[in-house]
Amino acid sequence: TRDFDTAIMALGGGDVDPALYGEAPHPTFEPAEPGRDAFEMALARAAVAADVPVLAICRGMQVLNVAMGGTLIQDI
Repeated sequence: TRDFDTAIMALGGGDVDPALYGEAPHPTFEPAEPGRDAFEMALARAAVAADVPVLAICRGMQVLNVAMGGTLIQDI
């Protein structure tokens, strides 16, 4: 069993910029607040590199996925 003093919670919000995973935006694309993608991608990568637990909900799971090299289906 591991004890953690720190964890990251990544929450919902606007869409992750499709350019971050090599796609053009779908007509329904609704961007997140300016700077949020860059901040959350860096935070997710740093958390994974430091072995910090991440609870990712909705957009947070999408950010974590893209930060680790994944892609998304834009309009489900």
